[in-house]
Amino acid sequence: MYIFFDFETSSKSFLGQILSYAFVVTDFQYNVVDTLQGFSKLNRIQLPDPEALLVNQLSVTDLQKNQNSDYETAHAMYRFLKHCVDRYDVCYLVGFNSASFDLPFLRTTLIRYGLNPYFRGRLIQKDGLHMVQHAAFSNPRTFPWRLVSKDKGPYYAFTLNEMSQAFELNASAQTHQAIDDVYLLISLIRTLEQRFGVSPDSFKGFHMQASAHQLNYEFGKLKQVDYSFSQPVPSYFETSYWVALPLKGKDKLFLNLNKFRELVQNADFSQESLLSCVKYINPNKHYFHLEPFSDSERQEWLPYIEQAFQMPFFKGLEPSVYFQLIAKPWDIEHLIHQLGFERIDVLYRVVEDLLKNPKGYDQQLRTLMAQKKDEKDTYLIQLFNRVYLNYHPDVPMAHFHRYVVPRYIEGKFEKNRDEFRPLAQTLAWIESELKTQVDPVLKNILLQCQSFTQHFATQFELL
Repeated sequence: MYIFFDFETSSKSFLGQILSYAFVVTDFQYNVVDTLQGFSKLNRIQLPDPEALLVNQLSVTDLQKNQNSDYETAHAMYRFLKHCVDRYDVCYLVGFNSASFDLPFLRTTLIRYGLNPYFRGRLIQKDGLHMVQHAAFSNPRTFPWRLVSKDKGPYYAFTLNEMSQAFELNASAQTHQAIDDVYLLISLIRTLEQRFGVSPDSFKGFHMQASAHQLNYEFGKLKQVDYSFSQPVPSYFETSYWVALPLKGKDKLFLNLNKFRELVQNADFSQESLLSCVKYINPNKHYFHLEPFSDSERQEWLPYIEQAFQMPFFKGLEPSVYFQLIAKPWDIEHLIHQLGFERIDVLYRVVEDLLKNPKGYDQQLRTLMAQKKDEKDTYLIQLFNRVYLNYHPDVPMAHFHRYVVPRYIEGKFEKNRDEFRPLAQTLAWIESELKTQVDPVLKNILLQCQSFTQHFATQFELL
């Protein structure tokens, strides 16, 4: 069975929250057999980005009136997905650009409350964006390319809206309502299957064409498309060459041979430089289609492959080591997988105990602190404390400040500090937008956002 899904969120950051969700279950002929949709009110310590609300056009006032909490939303989604895999065994979860956005949001939301989002491998993720890209690259002469113009010039677009227009699936612009976008996605995927034979159950985001000269290595070449060149069909302007490090298991680390050759030529073998040549590929998540080397290409690159594989750095580079080396000092909700499987169940137990007995928080926290052995236990405590901040009936202001000040005033939880905008600047931005906004719907959304933000700042004594 297929499960198509889409979210509208309070932010593009995974620190944000799912505000609107829709799941539509279909059979392999795209007949609808079940649905789940709903809205969620904002958590106590969740301040939405005004730009996000302008895109999804959700009313903060309506959300806060009588909708489910984030906790209830997480449990509703979990029960629905569990019911699907229990009933149909293997299901394909299909979103659009979901590998980099919706799926991490889903996993973060579930793990936030100790709900395991992996369902023992029976929920297989497929990204409609990757399917569209594959159809385009495999059928460049018959694919309906969409050339659009932005500030930086024309380029070929693969958004859900542009693809729906290209395939003439709708006459109006994308609504950004979760349920509408899901049905639009279903129409798009059905059309891809009819015209190009690309379907979620058969599509593989990772692919290497067979070669008669693979030797003991997995290698191939990747053509880079020149999307900015204004012609009916994009041209290829560069080819990169890759080889997989000899690892066990499904996850793969690929070495960019072009970059590695530059390091050899410059005699630059620092750990940082060598690491920059490596790309992690999850066959169940990433789109990575390689073509085979020609005989001449194989002869050209084989010496570099053999040289790389003799280097101690690459010999010991397992995925776990790779992730340690590239680790960033980001918040746990940006890297929710780092909590680890075994602690998801622990988090569920302590969250449920907290909600049943709020007065036991202090003792729970002392117990967790006493049992702390490593960084994963620190992550567990952080996630537990955020549930406490959101749902405990009696939280001291000092406890709130330990979270809201670093997040909304100092920006310490953000991935990119350069993009962070302090709360006072957010209010100034809203006020500036209100002066020029003429659309009555968007203006009302901005007014609601302004009122909510001002109340948030006053409630937590932030201004």
